[in-house]
Amino acid sequence: MRSFYNSETGAEISFMFHFNDYFFSDYGSILCNKKSNLNIQAMEDTEILLLHKNDLQKLYDRDTYWQEFGRKMTEKIYLDAKLRIESGHVSLASKPDVIAELIIEAAKSLG
Repeated sequence: MRSFYNSETGAEISFMFHFNDYFFSDYGSILCNKKSNLNIQAMEDTEILLLHKNDLQKLYDRDTYWQEFGRKMTEKIYLDAKLRIESGHVSLASKPDVIAELIIEAAKSLG
């Protein structure tokens, strides 16, 4: 599967390619409580599970298994992002406006 965003000009910007048994999320939209603009394209026949944030929260509240699942997925999302940055796929250092927007959105989500 391929995840991508659309630029302001409508161009598709690939975010990541996902392979068998891979979990992914627009974690920023979850943290900031905003609708995601991440698009998903199946490159072959695929089964996917879409989980709304409210449903995920209900699972966390119901059982410690899901709390552990959420923690492990958060760790994986963090490590994947770190690897992308370190490998040069994302260069936020040259995009101070992106960093500023991330900080502002995170602050807004805190209330």
